[in-house]
This record gives sequence, structure tokens and C-alpha cells, in this order.
Amino acid sequence: MYTMLCNIGWLKYYQGCYVEVEGEYQRPLNGGRWNKENVGWESENFYDFDGYCYGCFNLPHRGEILNIKKNFGLNHEVSELDGVTVIFVASANDSPLGQGRRIVGWYRNATIYRLLQEDGKDSGNDYYRAKAKAEDCILVPEYERSFVVTHGIRNTKYYKKEWDAEFREYLDYIENYTKGDIFEPFDDENIDVGKVY
Repeated sequence: MYTMLCNIGWLKYYQGCYVEVEGEYQRPLNGGRWNKENVGWESENFYDFDGYCYGCFNLPHRGEILNIKKNFGLNHEVSELDGVTVIFVASANDSPLGQGRRIVGWYRNATIYRLLQEDGKDSGNDYYRAKAKAEDCILVPEYERSFVVTHGIRNTKYYKKEWDAEFREYLDYIENYTKGDIFEPFDDENIDVGKVY
């Protein structure tokens, strides 16, 4: 079972921050120092670019390399790993929901990378650490983000046998999720520049 949790900043859509609109949060809330003055790369984690989503998240201690071998119990180092469930969580502090770290969305059957990847695409998201088909990505509507993660997580957390019950809760939630999905691919030519996505 390849499963990981990734702590990111809080946004409503994660499909880009295009314009400044008074009263709306223009960069991800919480999620670290970077988001206080900048727009974190996670802002486009659920942007459909030619049928794929490209996910970004930070590693502990400003790490550059995702140690796939160690974190997933492999017997040799690899540069990428397929078939990973990537669950994105974010702190709801200062959001309309108030408090608590919550599941905001996930990728199924994702590929994760040992090294930060340059996108080579024109979506605005310069780097990524995970990639999945858009059809395998679910973004939970902000008002439905009810699953509060009560276990500790800083940047990332990986499935380990001793945490089976904890991760089973997350996977059960994902497998039984039947509510709305606000992840709808945008048509770049028809983006409403007066709206925050």
C-alpha cells in the first residue's frame, strides 16, 4: 500500500490565483512561511493540464530529495514510484471552516518523484513532486471538508504498518466519499479574470 499525506496551504479551488479581489485570500492560507508573502506552488494542484494534475508539496527541513526507498520500504532507490495515493491536507485556520487540519483532496494512482520536477508546461506551476491523471483526482468542495486529521503531520507522512489504523481511516474516507467534486477542468480561453479560482 503506497499512501502518503502531504500538508499544503488552504485554498478553495487549487486551480490558480489569477487576480487580486478584495476580501478573498489570494495565496494559500497557512502551509508555511513561504505562503505569507508568495503564492505557493500548491495553488495549482488541481489544475487540469492536458488531462493531468501536477501536485506540489514541501518536504521536511526544506528537503530537496524525496527518499522513496526509505519512506516506502523499498529495497533499492528509485527515481519515481507509480501507484501512490497522495492525500492533501491543509489547515482550515482563518478559512470559512475555522479550525482543524482537513483533507482537501487526493490523487489516486499517482506517480511521485525523488527529485523536484520542472513542469515544462505553460500552466504557471513551475515545479511538481506528484503527477496523476485528472480523472483520478478529487478536490473536496470547501464547505464539505469535514474530515479533520487529528494525528500529527508536519510536511509529509507515509504509510507504515504501525500506523495502519490511522491510515485506514483516511483510505476509508476516500473510498466511501460520494459527495461533490468541484474539480472541473478550466478552458484557458474562457477564464473569468474577475474571479478567483
